[in-house]
Amino acid sequence: MADSRIGVAVVGTGFGQKIHIPGLQIHHRTEVVAVYHRNLDKAQAVAQAFQIPHAAQTVEEIVRLPPRFFSFTRVSAVFWMERV
Repeated sequence: MADSRIGVAVVGTGFGQKIHIPGLQIHHRTEVVAVYHRNLDKAQAVAQAFQIPHAAQTVEEIVRLPPRFFSFTRVSAVFWMERV
């Protein structure tokens, strides 16, 4: 059976790493596949700590990941994507 989980990109590492990432990782229908922070070192540290496969410092990097359904956890990122 194909993987039916929703790939989630967490935009921001403050509240994201305290609340969003742990909650999304325990849900059976979601997989955290990327984390964003404007400082790549910070994104990489969070990705390593939570075993997230991709760290990014731009939203464009996340969008270029292999095709999946994505849910961004920050409204401003979704708004930005709709405007481009």
